[in-house]
Amino acid sequence: EAVDLARRRLVVRHHRSVVRQHVHYDRLVIALGSAPNTAAAPGATEHALTFKSAGDAIRIRNHVIDLFEIAPVSEDPWTRRRLLTFVVVGAGHAGTELAAALEELTRGILVRHYPSIRPDEVRLVLVGSAVLPQTAADLAAYTTARLINRGIELETGRAARVTAEGLTLADGRVVESRCVIWTAGNRVSPVVEALALRKTRDGRLVVNERFEVPSAPGVYALGDNAAQSDPHTGQPYPATAQVALRQGRAVAEVI
Repeated sequence: EAVDLARRRLVVRHHRSVVRQHVHYDRLVIALGSAPNTAAAPGATEHALTFKSAGDAIRIRNHVIDLFEIAPVSEDPWTRRRLLTFVVVGAGHAGTELAAALEELTRGILVRHYPSIRPDEVRLVLVGSAVLPQTAADLAAYTTARLINRGIELETGRAARVTAEGLTLADGRVVESRCVIWTAGNRVSPVVEALALRKTRDGRLVVNERFEVPSAPGVYALGDNAAQSDPHTGQPYPATAQVALRQGRAVAEVI
């Protein structure tokens, strides 16, 4: 629940208990992850699916299958179109990978089991200002071309509102869908947010090449909680699982 840097101890509580405990540390690795940031668009918290954990992935898969169950018995063509339109908000690493996986699941697998649904009835829309903005320009261009080639629509308009009927863009256009998935950014852990330490604009702790947090002896951070600069670009490493896994091994060697 909290980190007491002055006393070098943690305040912890099991979610099924009201009892709080104090745990002393000699060295502390902060790797609390993050949570989806749905505050940017009204209604996203209530009506959009998030894509952060393995449980989220299972919920998305099951929801997609449910929509494929309902669509064949829907006589209204507009309702059927809404059921078979899948929208992913956020074109970073998570959103781009998810959009491609949805295309494979829907047009590559599910249409074989639901023969009354044609592959061209399935609409996939990826919403974001740019595809993979944190990566090299040539890789982002290659990925963009591959997505378009697979029939995934790219929408550069900003997401303004999510409702039960779909996604409203900033220019007023509405993408009608019963499946809007939110991957547009994360919010830092409240525990990290409460620490009076130097952070970047997105709330991540600034660390050096050894993952040490300046002005906090014995404290390290990695993954979504750390802003560590790539020596080749001078920019912070992206907050992705691939980076975090490598950082975990590196921190272990340091300690």
